[in-house]
Amino acid sequence: MIDRFLPHYSDEDQKIAENLVSGDMQNVSGEPKLVLLDVRNIYETRIGRFIPPKGIAFFDPKLRQYSDLPHWIDSNAEKLQDKNILM
Repeated sequence: MIDRFLPHYSDEDQKIAENLVSGDMQNVSGEPKLVLLDVRNIYETRIGRFIPPKGIAFFDPKLRQYSDLPHWIDSNAEKLQDKNILM
C-alpha cells in the first residue's frame, strides 16, 4: 500500500519495513527515537485511542481519510526525521 499513497518511496524503502506482532510492542519500547503514528481516520480514533508505552512519542494526524497521509508526512517531515516509526 505504500507505493499507492507514497509514490516517492522506492522499493528499497518498503524492504526495510518490519511487521510487529502484538507482544513485540513491549520489546521495542526502550528503543531511542521511536514514534507511534496513528494512521487511522478520525472516526476510528474517536472509537478508541492508543496509549503508547513510556518513551515513545505519539502522533495522531487526525486524518479524514488514509489518502491524506502523504501530505501530513510531507508537512511534518522534521518531526519524523531520523525516527523509527511504528504505524
